Amino acid sequence: MRASTHSFHGPGKQRGIALYIALIVLLILTLLGLVAVQVTTMQERMAGNYRTVNLAFQNAESRVRDSELEIGRTVSAGTAPIMTDNTCANFNIDSWASLVDVAGADATAIRTRRVDRCSGTSSGKYGQKVNDDTNSIYQITGAASDRATDGSTVVVLETVFIP
Repeated sequence: MRASTHSFHGPGKQRGIALYIALIVLLILTLLGLVAVQVTTMQERMAGNYRTVNLAFQNAESRVRDSELEIGRTVSAGTAPIMTDNTCANFNIDSWASLVDVAGADATAIRTRRVDRCSGTSSGKYGQKVNDDTNSIYQITGAASDRATDGSTVVVLETVFIP
């Protein structure tokens, strides 16, 4: 009977390929983890920015809608609504928005003016109705920030309202 000819290779003959493969796989997994953390951080920032813009828009829209309701109530009651600007001059929204308190504490960040009498063709006809016979037409501009304190986003919203 023959004896086995397998010989044991001592530590000096081993090459340690498993160790190298394990280190490479660990490096690849670490890089994938870092990329995942960066992507998650970016998505979190994007969601936060979307939220602040949405809050600022909702606050500005709320101010504008409140002003529309007040104009509607005063017109239906037969009284003239209070105008914050009775001029027909154009104004720059950017310069007006810069006056808004960025912290959002400015509760008077609303501008209302009647614009149906500002047109150079105020006696002209629009469709079948003479412009002078139209109901009041109001331009309402409202501004608001995303929160009551430390607001980082300001939205200026402008609408035309016909009660």
